[in-house]
Amino acid sequence: MYHFFFGYSSKVADTEAGVVSPGPVFSACFGSPFMPLHSSAYAELLS
Repeated sequence: MYHFFFGYSSKVADTEAGVVSPGPVFSACFGSPFMPLHSSAYAELLS
């Protein structure tokens, strides 16, 4: 739930230009335009 709430993801090699090894990425509220409720509501549903 923590990782969902704070937007944890990763960049994978060969999926983007210049990325040669995997690395963590945090993009909080990345999907917010597609989620009408507050992100904490979705985190609670996930739990």
